[in-house]
Amino acid sequence: MRNILISFVLIFLFILNAHSDEINFEKGTFDEILQKAKSESKIVMIDFYTGWCGWCKKLDEEVYKDKDVAVFANANQINWKIDAEKGEGPSIAKKYGVDGFPTIVFVDSEAKEIDRISGYVPAMEFLEIMKDYNAGVNTMMSLKAAIEKNPDDPEINYRLGKKYERNSDAKETEKYYKKVISLDPDNKTGFKDKAAFGLAMMEENMDAIKKFIYEYPESSMLKDAYIELIYYFSDDSELDSMKKYYDLAVSKSGENDKDLNKAYANALLYYTYNIAEVPGNTKGGYEKALELTDISYKYLKGEMNEASVHYVKSKLFYRLDDKENANKEIDIAIGQLKEGVNKKPYLDFKAEINK
Repeated sequence: MRNILISFVLIFLFILNAHSDEINFEKGTFDEILQKAKSESKIVMIDFYTGWCGWCKKLDEEVYKDKDVAVFANANQINWKIDAEKGEGPSIAKKYGVDGFPTIVFVDSEAKEIDRISGYVPAMEFLEIMKDYNAGVNTMMSLKAAIEKNPDDPEINYRLGKKYERNSDAKETEKYYKKVISLDPDNKTGFKDKAAFGLAMMEENMDAIKKFIYEYPESSMLKDAYIELIYYFSDDSELDSMKKYYDLAVSKSGENDKDLNKAYANALLYYTYNIAEVPGNTKGGYEKALELTDISYKYLKGEMNEASVHYVKSKLFYRLDDKENANKEIDIAIGQLKEGVNKKPYLDFKAEINK
């Protein structure tokens, strides 16, 4: 199972950057695509999607339009999208056992599966996986072959467990992660703590994450564990707890850690958005939320969610009956939206301010 908390945070509000580079998806039937792959000696990336799949749209905008992802995909493989509910989509989805979306299956020119990506994966991780599949390393096939030769290798067991985790196979994930822990009780290879973190994530509760932090205070996964707690408390609207775990993380990673600061800023944005969306809060509550948006903006300026900060500030000013500043902030937000982004929610809110 992938990250159980980060994936939901800010899905309500992601402002999607438009890029000059994006993946070029070929047109044609599956047979035509395979023939093209054969003639160019390339593998095929098949994106199975549906019209109702929100995560598919998120993948389109945040991953397929990422410059690095697009440049690599266009140069090294044949890329093809298929609606799993239309045309030849259902039969091809059945052929590969696809029943969740998005699912990205990589095949060779003979239609033999190399491996897959199940569900949404952020751009940097997507690129890493895609490079591995093109190189024929860290695939399910190669890892199964490797573990047959070296069944007691902690790294291979961890990588295979991670593979099953990405494919949402909890039973196999748990089996291999537990084997890593039994093979390397002293964490000499550095994979025991990674496996332990994976198992903690599978429990889907914060006590397991807190226990991991206590038992592995020097783990390379420590920052990820703290970020999980930061995001968790943004959803539960427990500002003091969110700040507590952010401060603890800073004490370990330093105040200039970009990933940590961005996570905290996004958590604050989510927190303040929830306040802005609910009428009837106190004046002091809205004013405090405005202060928090300024902290959030400090780390999100120039980032994907910069316009979202202004959108939330506009809503907060509106709750405070300050139409002048509400208009100012929504105009800034609209001005920062990239070409091709749906502006209707922003324009609708501006109309609401001024009706």
